Amino acid sequence: MPSWPIHIALANKLNKKLKLGDEFILGNVLPDVLDGYIFTPSNITDKNLSHYRTNRRIDYDLFLNENKNKLDNPIIFGYFVHLLVDKFYNNYTAINHFVKKDNDMYVLLNNNSMVKKDNNTLKMKQNEYIKYGEKLAYNNLLGKIINIENLSLNYLKDLNKFNYNFDDIKKTIALINKWVSNENIITDIDYKIYTEEELDSLYNNCYIFVLDYLKKLKKTD
Repeated sequence: MPSWPIHIALANKLNKKLKLGDEFILGNVLPDVLDGYIFTPSNITDKNLSHYRTNRRIDYDLFLNENKNKLDNPIIFGYFVHLLVDKFYNNYTAINHFVKKDNDMYVLLNNNSMVKKDNNTLKMKQNEYIKYGEKLAYNNLLGKIINIENLSLNYLKDLNKFNYNFDDIKKTIALINKWVSNENIITDIDYKIYTEEELDSLYNNCYIFVLDYLKKLKKTD
């Protein structure tokens, strides 16, 4: 799944059109907060629950049915956009880089060779997302600093099923602001699965997909 800087950059770009404020930016990373991978949160939530998965795949309808009366909440709306982005990236990678052969799954690399899909290739993929996210941060595409005092944290009440506490939110905002400030060490790796040009295209196409999806969603409300 995309790194936080990718999510933040896309949220910032969308926010220029949607004008939903800092709460929308916060919502765009919240699905990843309680899984314990980014930092140790107040409680751990299963990723299948936080990402509204059915049969291990993100289910938009599951989220929309549960939150259909809450989409005017910018945090909820941002949460939904996170799921849209995750699924877009997941689908792209599955179609373009996963190959089933002899009952095993392989990952197609950018030099047209293949390696068996395992935890190492998952880490490779995530590291490449991190590296690309650092490029977006370096190019100042992540927006501006979020001030926790100016956030309407009452919006979080609509996400009470996941039990975020104030410390979780404080740590999350600190990490967003660290990325926005470009206070990061550049990941010194070579792209092996994707190319940088491919990730540029994936990022831009994802933005178009999400914007089109949200326009269609608004028409059906």
